Amino acid sequence: MVWFKGGFKVKWVRLGEILSLEYGDSLPEYKRITGKYPIMGSNGVVGYHNTFLIRSPAIIVGRKGSAGKVNYIDQDCYPIDTTYFVQLKTECSLKFIYYVLTNLQLEHLKTGGGVPGLNREHVYQILIPLPPLKEQHAIATFLDHKCAKIVACIAKKTRMLALLKEYKQALISKITTKGLNPQEHFKPSGVAWLGDIPGHWGLIPLGRIFKIRDEINKDRAITLILSLVKDIGVLPYSEKGNIGNKAKADLSQYQVVRSGDLVLNKMNAVIGSLGVSNYDGLVSPIYLVLFIQNKNLHLMQYYASLFASKALQQSLGQYAYGIMKIRESIDFMSFKQMLLPVPPLKEQHAIAAFLDHRLAKLDTLITKLQTQIQDLKDYKSALISEAVLGQIPLKAKHAKIQ
Repeated sequence: MVWFKGGFKVKWVRLGEILSLEYGDSLPEYKRITGKYPIMGSNGVVGYHNTFLIRSPAIIVGRKGSAGKVNYIDQDCYPIDTTYFVQLKTECSLKFIYYVLTNLQLEHLKTGGGVPGLNREHVYQILIPLPPLKEQHAIATFLDHKCAKIVACIAKKTRMLALLKEYKQALISKITTKGLNPQEHFKPSGVAWLGDIPGHWGLIPLGRIFKIRDEINKDRAITLILSLVKDIGVLPYSEKGNIGNKAKADLSQYQVVRSGDLVLNKMNAVIGSLGVSNYDGLVSPIYLVLFIQNKNLHLMQYYASLFASKALQQSLGQYAYGIMKIRESIDFMSFKQMLLPVPPLKEQHAIAAFLDHRLAKLDTLITKLQTQIQDLKDYKSALISEAVLGQIPLKAKHAKIQ
């Protein structure tokens, strides 16, 4: 027995002594009949059905896929076979158990290659402090109240973040395709994603602006491996974190990239996997590396912003070929026919300078919001941990039975 703050004793028990994790049931898409009961997958609600499998309230734990993810639901529901649902063996507050499981971060217990899974026998062996029932209800009530406020704040800041990103994208699209002068005379471009452009701008096929850098690292003289991260750009491989594929040991077949080159993932450019490199280095052969042929007419910073436009990125699908949609790859012979807007060089410089200034301010705000959101998530996790481990003195008389 040990003492919690608040003056009550707790005992340590293994999870397997107080609960079991039961398998959800198979419910293929073709058997689902639309209804009011949530279908629970390993990551939450995945649809609705006309019948339920278990009564509410319920705790659903991811078994496959998002293994270890914990969800609490106040509705009768149908957990499918990629999940477990909690059955209590002894009288406990189900909501308290939810917070205990959340604090345990069961995702760290998942094992296996391919689709990782959570072995319930591993969960059963975990030791937890179990306070008396009244104190469990007090802790659950306290956390419900506090976490609701934190979640509401996170939701508000997440909406603000989405609006900022939407505004940033709209600004990039507008300035790179319409210019800086709203009073400009416009003309039809004849290009669906582009719409009208300033009357004095040109339209030139991509292949007359860019050329492929067809340079292989045969002598292994370059050792800096670069990686392309969606919506971020080109980074040294060592800085990208656990994203994407591992680099190969043999660098002789890697493509050479020079600082200022435009790099596109031929299979993922349509979703934002492209950017301008600030490094001399190497990229995988699946990338397309382009450089500007005549810098007296074209400025890479302008085209980097143009290619950051979602409207342009989404149009790239028409230049992709493959036996399946997910295996389509951009074909340069087709891609080089793509028409791009071409302002005079002086105007390209003005657009690039304007966007550098405005986007820097927006990126500062975006980073600040992202930090605030993560701080709130961290605070919520710390609060749950302190409460279920008895580090916060609570009064059981204020508890709501759950």
